[in-house]
Amino acid sequence: SFYASSINLVLAVFNLLPIPPLDGSKILQSLLPLSWHPFLWRLEQYAWLSFLLLLTVLRGPVQEVLRWARRVFFGFFFG
Repeated sequence: SFYASSINLVLAVFNLLPIPPLDGSKILQSLLPLSWHPFLWRLEQYAWLSFLLLLTVLRGPVQEVLRWARRVFFGFFFG
């Protein structure tokens, strides 16, 4: 149960990163002015390439963010 919750939390936080094609990019798009939307749509054409590149380059910081989210979640729910 602990491991399943941990994996689920990591995936949820990861999905909220504002990088296309993740859902966080859709949230960011809804917060930005309409004038930015054509730029974001063009960016989405290269989403998978940029996504893989960012994961490769920023692997350490992404892992730190996910570790932090896991600590906060389990500290809050399991004290």
